[in-house]
Amino acid sequence: ATTHAYLFAKSPIFVSRENVAAMEALVEAAESVIAMPQYREAALAWARAASQAEFLADALSELGLARFWQGHGVEEGLMRRALLLAPAGRPYYTEAPRTMLGMVLAWAGRLQEARPLLEADLGVASARGDVAAECAVVYHLTELECWARNLPRAEELARRCLELAEQLPPSNTEQRLRYAAALVDAYRGRVEAAREGARLGGAAARAEGDALGEMRSELV
Repeated sequence: ATTHAYLFAKSPIFVSRENVAAMEALVEAAESVIAMPQYREAALAWARAASQAEFLADALSELGLARFWQGHGVEEGLMRRALLLAPAGRPYYTEAPRTMLGMVLAWAGRLQEARPLLEADLGVASARGDVAAECAVVYHLTELECWARNLPRAEELARRCLELAEQLPPSNTEQRLRYAAALVDAYRGRVEAAREGARLGGAAARAEGDALGEMRSELV
């Protein structure tokens, strides 16, 4: 076990020391800010001062996500309050409050609760032709269906990920989409396809200086 750190893991995972160091530095920086009471107070005060429900919804969602990263579990009451405040039909260019709650529930292993939230936002984005919003949610849902071993649905979503990725220039978003499709290939045992998809995703991440995205691709 001292020479093979992955001995008791389901599968071996190899990540370069450079990416591990970059991720540790990023996590340390984020945690140092998130842990400050002034940060939380300032975010909520700014949102309330704006007198607009959408800003408060965003602040609550971001706070719930930060609390989860800090190890406090799912702040469900906080994040569901954000859902009630979020205006219907508003376009989102990153994750919407409902998607963010779905993400956190999925990461916590509560896949059955996360799925309808992510499916709902995917349906809204698709219906209005909002590619940016669709990109923000489809890769999370693909990942969830892989974890749930619902591979037929994951295959459908992976095809959409690749369709969207082909429309984009190299970016963090492209990396996420290619990662999700490569993950499905890996779960299906298509080793060469998974390797190629991860390579393309990693290249997109490196072009953007995205150490997290590069590591995500390596984990496939």
